[in-house]
Amino acid sequence: MEKKIKKNSFAESTFISYFAIVASKVLGVVYNIPFYALIGNAGGFIYSIAYQIYALFLDISTSGIPTAISIVVGHYNSLKKYATKEKAYQIGIKAILFMSIISFLIMQIGAEAIARFYLSSMKQGATIADIAMAIRIISICVLVVPLLSIRRGYLQGHKFFEISSFSQIIEQLIRIIVALGGSYLIIKVFQRHVKYGVYIALLGASIGAIFAYLYVSKRIKNNKSSFPMGEKDEIVDNSKDIALKILGYCATITLVSIASSVYNIVDTKLMLEGLKNVGYSDIDNQHISSLISSWVPRMTEVMGALALAMTSSIAPHISDSFARNDLKDVSNKINKGISILMLITIPMMIGMFVFAEPYFRIFYGYDKYGPSLFRINVVFNLIVCYTMVLSMSLQSLGKGRKVVFTTLLSIIVNMVLDLPLIYLLHYLGLPAYLGAGTSSIIAELLKLVLLLKYIHEAVDVSYNNSFEILKKEIIPLAAMSVVIVLLNIVLPPVESRLLLVLQLALYALCGMIVFLLLGLNNQMIYDVFGKDIVNKILSKLHLRR
Repeated sequence: MEKKIKKNSFAESTFISYFAIVASKVLGVVYNIPFYALIGNAGGFIYSIAYQIYALFLDISTSGIPTAISIVVGHYNSLKKYATKEKAYQIGIKAILFMSIISFLIMQIGAEAIARFYLSSMKQGATIADIAMAIRIISICVLVVPLLSIRRGYLQGHKFFEISSFSQIIEQLIRIIVALGGSYLIIKVFQRHVKYGVYIALLGASIGAIFAYLYVSKRIKNNKSSFPMGEKDEIVDNSKDIALKILGYCATITLVSIASSVYNIVDTKLMLEGLKNVGYSDIDNQHISSLISSWVPRMTEVMGALALAMTSSIAPHISDSFARNDLKDVSNKINKGISILMLITIPMMIGMFVFAEPYFRIFYGYDKYGPSLFRINVVFNLIVCYTMVLSMSLQSLGKGRKVVFTTLLSIIVNMVLDLPLIYLLHYLGLPAYLGAGTSSIIAELLKLVLLLKYIHEAVDVSYNNSFEILKKEIIPLAAMSVVIVLLNIVLPPVESRLLLVLQLALYALCGMIVFLLLGLNNQMIYDVFGKDIVNKILSKLHLRR
């Protein structure tokens, strides 16, 4: 008999999602070390381009439906309109199936044209045929992942986060086993070109998604009683009204996601052209491009895991409070989300920024471009953590148009600044390849300011609580920074990768202890998580005062 699943509160769902995503991301980050060593720069470029295209068509095929279903299901559940909720879910499945098939066909047919767009006049490195084949293989994912995503959205709408979260770990584990095992056999045992190892790794993504889908489906089937279907005499909203409600949320999510994916593609193309114009070789150009678009961002995924967890958990909870017109609760949850982010992401950002070179070396070895690209990406991803959560919060308040406007404006600003900043940095004698990252930071900061403004206007949110937490965080952050910088001077990074991992772990542990002790002393930790939760954790650790 399977243990009955239970609903999760906002704090619980955030941490369940967070730890699952962290586990998944850590697995992915660790996997990158041997995988990149296997495929090298040449395979890395093919892999990164294929994933960029996949991200775009995944956005098209899902069309924001999983998140919309999460919000809509949560809304109808709070109103006890269970039959309408189930009808909305079925409408979502039909829509997502249609879009998935269309996306798959476009990727299959248009693979060569897409590859030609990237490579243009490049004569060295990856070929059009190499990239086209990678795109065709990864296209299988758009037939599986959207269906998996909508089932996760259905679970999250019911505030069941454990199954959805654990399925992410399953998906990642299977993907890594297939990718690493398959690529090793192809490249090292059968001595084939690295591109074939990349193809196996891309296929592994589909296999991982299939296993996760089967797991989620089985858990839903075995817990039918936890998903109320409604009574036969229940009045059900008509299909048109339900579809319009789903579409209302989908339109925003889809436009934002697709716009972001399109920008990433255009950004890569602009950077390839810009760096070529200032004298970078095709090989260096492709290497820098793959670092920026794929490999460097993977190193900061753990930092973004909290934001990803919070976006999945905050939507149904804010939607529920907003449906009950409890604006005070909406304000509390938004401030709580910002405060938790500040408490975790800012210390992580400082540590990654200070130890960028040794941290990068653990993953990909010595690289003249890597550490500086990583520092830029760390700052950018810190800002993205907040814009992700705030965008979803604003979307859950029914202000989707504002989200679309801020996203499109930031993308336009980013695109406009890309080439000028590349040329400006080159003219000033600075690394031109940092131009694209600098433009992204400027655009994302603009987006952050606008989102804070629009949320305040929508529900009269006061950010005083978040600012108080930020002020209390300054001294713990300063003390932590001093400690890790002194450790870096006294115990400079070693050459051995294995010892370097242990050394950075020691730095992180010492910095974390200092930060937490000062945070407990000035009540910052208690203010964010509440005294009951903190004291309970301290008691279990035998640290309660």
